[in-house]
Amino acid sequence: MPFVAFGFVDNTVLIHMGDVIDTTFGLYFGLPTLAAAAMGQVFSDTTGVVFGSSIEALATRLGLPVPNLSVAQVPPTPTRTRQRSTSAPVRSRTAFDRRRVE
Repeated sequence: MPFVAFGFVDNTVLIHMGDVIDTTFGLYFGLPTLAAAAMGQVFSDTTGVVFGSSIEALATRLGLPVPNLSVAQVPPTPTRTRQRSTSAPVRSRTAFDRRRVE
């Protein structure tokens, strides 16, 4: 379920930022619409990195089911540590830590 919320946020930012860039910078600098869409994608990706763990934490607090991931699917600890340090305060446990399935 967190993936639905993440997808909604990701696509909303992509569409709105692409439109804003197209109607402002695109007109001023003569950028094609596809270039504005690509720049909107950069904002969308950045938003996903920044708010991804916050969306997951909100879904956990709302009691939405946590996906059962195999050990191979769980990201390695250095990846999670880097992600947390760039996007949100470090938490002692995540949904991945609570639901490991072998």
